[in-house]
Amino acid sequence: MAEKKINDYTIGDTQDPTIAESYLPVDEAFMVDETVSASDEHVQALEKVFGPSETGSKDNALEVLRMAEADANISAAMLPMTDASDAVLKAQSFMDQSDYFRANAPLNDFEDRIVIRSCEIHAIAARGETD
Repeated sequence: MAEKKINDYTIGDTQDPTIAESYLPVDEAFMVDETVSASDEHVQALEKVFGPSETGSKDNALEVLRMAEADANISAAMLPMTDASDAVLKAQSFMDQSDYFRANAPLNDFEDRIVIRSCEIHAIAARGETD
């Protein structure tokens, strides 16, 4: 039952959908560019962005960023689930034998397999507006 729970949080590789591996996002960052002009409209839109993003409404959050004409960068560190399972099982077998030094090796190898994915959202001016 525990494996089903963790699989609910896994995703596929969005940059290379041909990879069958599933990934568990473990660290995510959402950054808004600091070059946004401080007009009243932009400030009000940015003040709203955290409400929609925290409730999981991606469409609303993206619309607010568009209204604020803000650039954003989203990045995530993801664990490949097959590699994670294999590494933990190997490390556990060494630990069961009290060989802690050798238990470190599969975990270090696994750490090198963490995938970082990021994307940028560039400011899109509202329709009908020009710079």
